Amino acid sequence: MFDASCGLLAWTRGGGGGGVGRDAGGKIAPDLLDKGVHFNVGKVEFAVRPTGDAANPVVLKPVHPGMARDLPRKVYEDALRRGEGALQSPEFRDWLAKHANAGFELAVKNSGHPKAIEFKFLLSALRGM
Repeated sequence: MFDASCGLLAWTRGGGGGGVGRDAGGKIAPDLLDKGVHFNVGKVEFAVRPTGDAANPVVLKPVHPGMARDLPRKVYEDALRRGEGALQSPEFRDWLAKHANAGFELAVKNSGHPKAIEFKFLLSALRGM
């Protein structure tokens, strides 16, 4: 559980909560290579993507694009606001970077999976924030 001053943001470390990275047993979430680094804000699951723009180095995208359309607009916008607010927390960015690094290592082990480049750019973007 992560409680940012910007509002309550719930996330888990892998396992049943749909979180990212390593679970309590140290295993990497099986969907990390599919979804990239991701976390939940309420019912919305966001992926963190690098933009290549120094002014706005990362962007949150819904993992399931239909989610933004299917949820009430206010629910989605509130989740997005809280997720973007959490990006202001150095601790949360460190957590995201740890998972980007784990994803990069996993991608390299998987014969240079195409997500390796995304994880590398995301690590760089998070360090620049």
